[in-house]
Amino acid sequence: MTSHSHSTRRRFDRRFTLAAGMSLALVAAACGSSTETATDQASAQDASTTTVHDMSAMAGMNMGDPNATPAYDVDGAALASGDLVLLDTRPAGYDDAAGTAWMARGVKGTTVTVELSGLEPNVEYISHLHNDVCANNGGDHYQFEVGGSVMPPNEIHLAFTSDAEGNGFMTAENDQIAGLDAVAFVVHPAALLDNKIGCVDFVETEPGAAAAALAAGTIANGDTDHSDTDHSTAGADHSDTDHSTAGADPKLPAAFDVEALHDLDDQLYEGTLDASTQGPIISAALEQLVGVDGDADIDRLREMLTELATAIENGDLPGATALAADGHDLAHDLAGH
Repeated sequence: MTSHSHSTRRRFDRRFTLAAGMSLALVAAACGSSTETATDQASAQDASTTTVHDMSAMAGMNMGDPNATPAYDVDGAALASGDLVLLDTRPAGYDDAAGTAWMARGVKGTTVTVELSGLEPNVEYISHLHNDVCANNGGDHYQFEVGGSVMPPNEIHLAFTSDAEGNGFMTAENDQIAGLDAVAFVVHPAALLDNKIGCVDFVETEPGAAAAALAAGTIANGDTDHSDTDHSTAGADHSDTDHSTAGADPKLPAAFDVEALHDLDDQLYEGTLDASTQGPIISAALEQLVGVDGDADIDRLREMLTELATAIENGDLPGATALAADGHDLAHDLAGH
């Protein structure tokens, strides 16, 4: 695998243009499947000449930021990488294409970085995280919600333009942790449908690190600490949890349901969150705190619950996991358990 010198890393501060944005909608569908017909592709091409794309919507999608922290520099992450392997589907002129891609799974989600050389100069490219190995041309796009949107944030796309020497660089971030079936990375020219230049098979730097991160619901060396809580089963008994104010006079209303927060904490930790049922539970907990004033800890719990609801709504599961653990423990303390 090609070594990487951080001191000589090239940075490309470019934004993809309207043409690249229009190509993206076509490539998103085309490169993900090997069964698309020529008629389908022709129809997509015809549509691209008549459809005006909503660029305000495109602006909300993370297609990459060359100034973002690259995957190989993400602290405390499970890192995987691989070198570009040329595919038979590549267009003419790409026999010298080479490079490396990196993927980091960390407490804040997933970061993917690609650095390439031997490209056509000043050409727009699109690349994606894929769900199968390069021997199978990368399979389909990796999706956080299978069958959902073919655009970010449900997929990870990197759009970039090569420089005058045919070099390309881009990093994209996603606040979800990619599953173990995110195994490859594929690069295309943005203007050519289903012409995959090359593919990268990701190999973990530390075997098993990604699986450990996903099993815990967050990266193993992240900042979510469940060491004082028994999560061995859903609805686990927290009698072994050390609450510093155990036995103190309760500060929470009698109707406040601490066990509901317990169940929410367990669901997030075990990766079984049902947001449709847990959202109302958080709202009910906040309602119970209305009118309860004069205590900094109550105010802190109220703030945690508000941030927890926002994190779940935004799909920030690592952040929600940390907030649920801390909020649940604080609620136990305030209930005098």
